[in-house]
Amino acid sequence: DIHQRRAETRANEDPHYRAEVHVVHRVAIGDWTATITGRVDGLSIDREAQRATIEEVKSIHFDLELAALYRSEKLQRHLYQLLLYAYFLSSQPDLAGFELKPQLVLIDLVSGETRIVDTEFDADAVRQTLEASVAKLITDLDAAAALRVAKRSFAETLQFPFERLRPGQQEIISAVARGIWQRDALLVSAPTGIGKTMAVLYPAVRQSLKLGKKLFYLTSKTLQQDIAVEALRLLNDGSFRVLRIRAKQKMCAHTE
Repeated sequence: DIHQRRAETRANEDPHYRAEVHVVHRVAIGDWTATITGRVDGLSIDREAQRATIEEVKSIHFDLELAALYRSEKLQRHLYQLLLYAYFLSSQPDLAGFELKPQLVLIDLVSGETRIVDTEFDADAVRQTLEASVAKLITDLDAAAALRVAKRSFAETLQFPFERLRPGQQEIISAVARGIWQRDALLVSAPTGIGKTMAVLYPAVRQSLKLGKKLFYLTSKTLQQDIAVEALRLLNDGSFRVLRIRAKQKMCAHTE
C-alpha cells in the first residue's frame, strides 16, 4: 500500500514518473555471462532536461528502525541496489549523457512521513563493485560444481560397510534408491535387528551425493539417533559433512 501511494503521489507531481520499471543488464566475466534483472520502484526521465531520477522505496518503522538503519550494513545494501539500477540505466543508449539522480526513499509505516537519502553516482565505481560481486559469485559456483563432481565420484566408490548383507537389506536398499531417484514416498516395514538404518542410509547417502542434495534423517528417540550417527560414521571417510541436531530441551541440564 505504501509503495502504491508513493507511486500515485509521484505520478501526480511528475508527468514523467513511472512506477515498477523492469531493467535487465548483462555482464561478461571470463567464460560466463551474468544476466541481472531488477525492478525500479520509481523512474522519472526528463528528456528535455536530460535528467533521470531513480527511486528505491523502503518502508520502515522510523521510531524503531531509522536510527539503527543509518548505522547498518542494510543501508549500504539498499544503496548498492539503487546504484546498480542507476548503472543499468546509464548503459542504455537513449540515456547517454543524462544526469542520473539515485534516491533512496524511506517511508514511515505509521505516519507515512518520507525521508530522501541522496547518493552520488559514480558509474566506474559501481561497475567495478558489480564485476567483483559477479566474479565472487562465479568463483563460488565453480567451487560448488567441483565439489559436486568430487561427491559424485565418491558416491560411485561408496561401499556397503559390512562384508555381508542381512536378509531383507538388499530389498530395502534397492527400494530406497529407486524412491529417491523417482521422488516417491516409501514406507518400509521390517523386523527389529534386520539393519534398517544402514539399509536406508547407505543408498540415501549415495543418491544424495550423486544428486548434490542434502539428506535429512529424522528420529524420534535418542538411541535411534545414536545408531544413525554411527552408521554415517562408518560410511564417511571425510568426503561429506554430518550435522547432528538435538531438541533444545535435551541440550542442557538447566531447566530454564
